[in-house]
Amino acid sequence: MAKLHNHENKRVKLNNDMFPDRLVPNLLNEIEIVPMDTAFHPSRYLVKAGEGKNLEISETYYHLIGLIDGKRSVEEISIELKEKFSIDIPPHEIKRIIETSLVSSGIAKSDLNGRKTTHSRSYLSYKHPLLLQRSLLPFTKMLQILFEKHLFTFLVSVALVFEILFYFVFRDPLISIIKISGNDLIISYIVFFLSSLFHELGHLSACQRYGALYKEMGIGIYFYFPVFYSDVTDAWKLKRKQRAVVDFGGVYFQLLLLPFLQVLHVITGSAAFIFVIYFLNLNIAATLNPFLRFDGYWLLSDLLGVPNLRKRSKEMVTYWSASIFRKRAKKPYFMSKLQERTLYYLFTYTIVCNIFFIFFAIRLLDQFTLAMFSYHALINDVAVSYREGVGAFFSSITKFFFVNFIIFSVGLMISRWLWGVANRIITVAKRMRMVNYS
Repeated sequence: MAKLHNHENKRVKLNNDMFPDRLVPNLLNEIEIVPMDTAFHPSRYLVKAGEGKNLEISETYYHLIGLIDGKRSVEEISIELKEKFSIDIPPHEIKRIIETSLVSSGIAKSDLNGRKTTHSRSYLSYKHPLLLQRSLLPFTKMLQILFEKHLFTFLVSVALVFEILFYFVFRDPLISIIKISGNDLIISYIVFFLSSLFHELGHLSACQRYGALYKEMGIGIYFYFPVFYSDVTDAWKLKRKQRAVVDFGGVYFQLLLLPFLQVLHVITGSAAFIFVIYFLNLNIAATLNPFLRFDGYWLLSDLLGVPNLRKRSKEMVTYWSASIFRKRAKKPYFMSKLQERTLYYLFTYTIVCNIFFIFFAIRLLDQFTLAMFSYHALINDVAVSYREGVGAFFSSITKFFFVNFIIFSVGLMISRWLWGVANRIITVAKRMRMVNYS
């Protein structure tokens, strides 16, 4: 029976290929389509295909997917698109869209053409959940009140006032880690770790406030850096301003900690809390970086109303590069769908983003070279610092791990680049052999 079933599938596939207009596509279960609040005109839509898969689609795709019901053939869909919506897409093009876009995105059934559904690629190279929704729900239900509009504005204002006062009171240069006692250093690491978890609770509590589902909080690897993450994919269905609040929620919660840390320092006199405040401020500044996929990136993306900001900027660079060298290049579709002001902001972001990554790559290579030449001296510093006290030892160990991290990151980047070049050479060589044999 199993062999007969497989044979029938092959026969149906052959018939579909011979007569593509008779193909009857169908959608997978649990497909949800909602309007997406962006700066694009006409409107864009969000397709939620289950298992955390989301696809941004145009109005044309929205009407196309709406006609896929397992009963209409691609020919009938083509006719109805033209009659109902004045959209002229030939049957063979509809079949191509289904094969290349809808099946791979987990929207249409994969057994139409034998293709498998591809898993959406995460910007995290590794992730592992720590806490699931059922464990987080009691906290987010309690903390969501902090996102009430007037309370939110008041608390942010108070936190900023405390920030300004802090730098007026503590005018000394940044506290050196060497001067901190071992106990204070341990306290500062624990407090910073807890503040990172509180940061993620900020994102999740904002989702709770606006009715967006969340799945988990965990730890992952992004751009070779260990990071905490929160799965707030469902926030895409929210309005742009609400998404921006979700993006800012983590920084907001960390800002709320700063006044309490100042009070704790006054009460205890411990330098650990001052160290944590400085470190939190640096962390907030890094988090708001709009060029790496941290909170600042998503915040700017939602404020501009341009999803996939980095992808759009890369498409603009590709188009400009081709235009400069007078090569044929298709103009990115979004450039004609955005208002002139938004396009100007995107243009500025693209220029500054590329400058940042060039500078980042140069600095990383510079640190790599310095680390390689000073590695032996660094090992000696760790051995000597052990006799100078816990603070000095922790400082040397921290620097030692940072240097090793730089070496590992750059080495991994170079090896991945060489592996990519090697694969490309092998692919070209195989194609040349096929040409020669033919």
